[in-house]
Amino acid sequence: MKPLPIGKSDFKKLIEEECYYVDKTQVIEELFKSKAEVVLFPRPRRFGKSLFMSMLDNFFDIDKKEENKYLFDGLNISKSPYYKELNSYPTIYLNFKDMKSDNFKSAFYMFKNMIAELYRNKIYVFEILDEEDKEKFKRIKGEQGTEDDYKNSLKYLSTWLERYHKKTSNNINR
Repeated sequence: MKPLPIGKSDFKKLIEEECYYVDKTQVIEELFKSKAEVVLFPRPRRFGKSLFMSMLDNFFDIDKKEENKYLFDGLNISKSPYYKELNSYPTIYLNFKDMKSDNFKSAFYMFKNMIAELYRNKIYVFEILDEEDKEKFKRIKGEQGTEDDYKNSLKYLSTWLERYHKKTSNNINR
C-alpha cells in the first residue's frame, strides 16, 4: 500500500517516496498548446497549488536535467509529443506558503532571504554579466541590495537566465 502524501508539496519527494499521486501532467501539454501569455491557477487553500507548481518546475527546469530524467516516466506527459521538452527551460521557482509575518519589515527580510537563495542557486549566470550587473548580482545574493534591487530582482534574473541559456518564451515549440 502506497503512503498518502499528506502535507507534501515537493513533487520529486512524492515520486521518490512512491506516494499516491493524481497525475496532473496532462496540464503541461495543455500549456504548450495554449496561446495564452499568462496562465493563472487559482485554487482554494490546501488544494495542491504548491505541489502542482513543484511538478511544473521539475518538468521545465533546465538546471534539473540530469537529476530528474526518471520523475515523469509512466505519467501522462511521458506519452505526449511535448515530453521532448523535459528540462529544457530556465525556471524561477518561488514558494511563498511559509512566508508568514505580521509586519512589513519581517516579511521583506524573508523575501530578501528567499531571493538571495534563488540567486545563489543560479550563480552560473554570473559569468555572462557585465561589471555593473555583477555588482547588482552580488548585492542581491549577499542580501545587501537596495529596495529597488529587490523590486527588480526577478526581472534581472529572468533577463540573465534568458541571455545565458539563449531561451525565451518564443523558443517554445507550440
